[in-house]
Amino acid sequence: MLGRMASPFRLPNPMPSLRKWTRWRKRALAAIAALILLQVVALSPSLLDVTSSDLTPETLLEDMDGETTLATLVPKGKVPDYSVDGFDFVSTHEGKKQWKIVSNRAFFYQKEGLIHNRVVTAHLYDEEGKTTIITGNEGQYFPDKRELEMFGNVISRFPDGFETRSEYMRYLPDQRRIEVPERFPVSGDSATSEAKARDRMNFTSGGLLYEMNKNLIHLPSKARVVSIDEQGDATTIESDRARIDRTIQRSDFEMLPERPVQERFTKIYQPGTFCQSRTAVLHYGKSKQSHKPSAIDSLVAIEDVLIRDVGKDSGMKYATANRAEFDSAKNTITLRELPQVYQEKDTVTGDVIILHRDTDVVEVDHSNAYSEGQEKTEESQKTEP
Repeated sequence: MLGRMASPFRLPNPMPSLRKWTRWRKRALAAIAALILLQVVALSPSLLDVTSSDLTPETLLEDMDGETTLATLVPKGKVPDYSVDGFDFVSTHEGKKQWKIVSNRAFFYQKEGLIHNRVVTAHLYDEEGKTTIITGNEGQYFPDKRELEMFGNVISRFPDGFETRSEYMRYLPDQRRIEVPERFPVSGDSATSEAKARDRMNFTSGGLLYEMNKNLIHLPSKARVVSIDEQGDATTIESDRARIDRTIQRSDFEMLPERPVQERFTKIYQPGTFCQSRTAVLHYGKSKQSHKPSAIDSLVAIEDVLIRDVGKDSGMKYATANRAEFDSAKNTITLRELPQVYQEKDTVTGDVIILHRDTDVVEVDHSNAYSEGQEKTEESQKTEP
């Protein structure tokens, strides 16, 4: 039987050398890869700053916009379809410009039918071509409905220089209405930053409605109107709501009918005088120098009128009537419809009573009663200083 013969000597084993060569080659390749990676990091670090897992819609929006969004209907976390720098849009009807929107940037969301604007200015043109200019930090415009909303530091400048300020505004071009809901405080002032503190009118309210075609401003809640004359004297009128007709320069003040009767009073404050009534009508004039809405021409307090003199040197305690007419030029108050004046212990009545505020003289027309007795009280009226 032929078997395997043992070899009288051994050949060298090549495997250890091959393994050493393989290990050396792997190390060399690793070193080359590390060198390439080091060069990439050193020369182009920005390529490795953001990985694909970091690229979200929020990241892209932050890189593109970088600001907090106030506009309420802008899709959250969605990249706009496209954006435009230096947006300029004009709306016309029958060859006449109705309005124009200009903004630093505009972002278009086609599915939502929305254009989101940053640093926006809207020019609103009336029938005579006069322009109301509204600026704001942001805007959202709906092309299909042709409605515009403004957000953040919204300033409306009317053709005569009157300004209003709020944090929100909505413009309805078909109705030519500017709306601010009652939950947003609104302030208005007839004076620009260069104007003097005198000879001006300002107001505050909760919300605002401006009917451009009728030139009417409605203050729907917490209306407070202040008129300052050329001498710096202020007349302040407070009521639940007010309407300002800018064409005839008249303001009407009234209280909400659902209020309790004892609280349903418009309040008027003047230097040395307090007045309350159910309603009030203010006619304001124009400054001869600036032609801006300014001081009072006349003021009428209507129904359940109570006037209280809070001046230190006045002899009149208080007066009542159903109508009181304040004449700023003559500095008088004319009381009509059952007027009565109470001076310390005296009571004066008549058909018409005129209070001369400069001299403290009480002029009575057709006096029909004069009494002297105990000091009168104000039991039937609720007063405030």
